[in-house]
Amino acid sequence: MAFVLPTFNIQANVYTWTNPQTYTTPRIVVDCQLRAPSMTVASASINTGGIHPGSVLLVAALTDLRDHFSTPGTHGDSIEVPAGSGRKYYCYIVDDVGKGFPNEHRYAILLKTQFIQPVPFP
Repeated sequence: MAFVLPTFNIQANVYTWTNPQTYTTPRIVVDCQLRAPSMTVASASINTGGIHPGSVLLVAALTDLRDHFSTPGTHGDSIEVPAGSGRKYYCYIVDDVGKGFPNEHRYAILLKTQFIQPVPFP
């Protein structure tokens, strides 16, 4: 079954990681889709520090998202999705889907490990 180009129905604010972390102006604002992890791996760990199932962010091809493994290899982006919601995530893995095909797009695995989420959950 072929990959289908997703609908990017919300926006996300993407912040370059800084120490201390500040969220004044996003580096970019992107159209995206936020989805749950596949149910086959919903309880799997992608972080050796413990069980941290990741949400999946889908964006257009070539979107400048920086993960934990991007140069210099120290920190991924901080991503607030939906934009303005206060729901901030750490961008752990970024890669492409359908590379070289008309339906090419990019995905990111997002972790909630470092941020306090707003209550009630928007």
